[in-house]
Amino acid sequence: MHDMVKKETFFGVQFLRFFAALLVVITHATGMVAERILNLGSGQYWVPGLAGVDIFFVISGFVMAVSTQGLLGKADAWKVFLSRRIVRVVPLYWIATSIKIAAVLAFAHYALHARMDIPYLLSSYFFIPALNADGEILPILTVGWTLSFEMFFYLVFTMALGVKVSPLRFVAVVFISLAMIGLFREKDWHPLTVLVSPIILEFLLGMIVAYLYGRFKDVPVWLSATLIISGLILLLYPGVYYPKLRMIFWGVPAFMIVLGFVFAEKWLGARIPKLFTELGDSSYSLYLFHPLVLPIMGVLMLKLGLTHGGLAVVLAILVSLCVGEVMYRLLERPLTNYLNARLKAS
Repeated sequence: MHDMVKKETFFGVQFLRFFAALLVVITHATGMVAERILNLGSGQYWVPGLAGVDIFFVISGFVMAVSTQGLLGKADAWKVFLSRRIVRVVPLYWIATSIKIAAVLAFAHYALHARMDIPYLLSSYFFIPALNADGEILPILTVGWTLSFEMFFYLVFTMALGVKVSPLRFVAVVFISLAMIGLFREKDWHPLTVLVSPIILEFLLGMIVAYLYGRFKDVPVWLSATLIISGLILLLYPGVYYPKLRMIFWGVPAFMIVLGFVFAEKWLGARIPKLFTELGDSSYSLYLFHPLVLPIMGVLMLKLGLTHGGLAVVLAILVSLCVGEVMYRLLERPLTNYLNARLKAS
């Protein structure tokens, strides 16, 4: 792993960040319009878009493997890694969660599926899986469920750095062992046990992408294109999805797509329009804040009489993209830069 990948900029991966976030936004926009505007009830949405999360998980595994090359073997590697990840993930999530809680308190009539007791809210802030008002393992800011998995991955990765062993081998042993337990998980198990779901293997797949990229530099264009196109077809083909086998039906195609883009970086990276890589930069803000934007859009569109389903979905997505970009420029980027500067100074 030490000589796996030198530090590089992967514009294809930046584009994939945006693509993954957009898939999730489309899914949530269709769900919001179905429930709030078309009165079709909850649970009606574009299902394949949920696979954006699986792309995120594979990307996360890849990025962690690549970005820690200079840390491996150093005495304080685990502290540096964990502090960087906390700065990157936690403050913005806490702000978005606080806004969601304030909105629920201020507009209780419009807030659907909200549980507001203190233990649940503390669980939401600290990435601890807990049951919401509908009996689902989701935090108050629902998209935060993915961050529980992210933080769990970071903790295991931190342990590998702390004991100075190969993160790839360490994560492989821990996650494969836990995923085997997760195969037998039932709904009545404690919410915390959701973290052993086989979906955690997607982080491992991302680390394997980094390993393969380090081993095989000159991959032909046709192979990269085949991986990307095949992965997209498998990922987005409607009707082919079984929740228990999510890692297979969405995780493996996500792995193919990320691997294809990483291998294609030499000939594709420079050709990706700058707009998409910039939207990739703001993907975390988009991901966190679009769930706050969509219900507001639903209320406004109803008041304005915009009840055409397709138009409502498109407008909701466009406004979410704009808000995500604004929040990135005005909040996420300056906040993260400030905290990183403080971290280096300490």
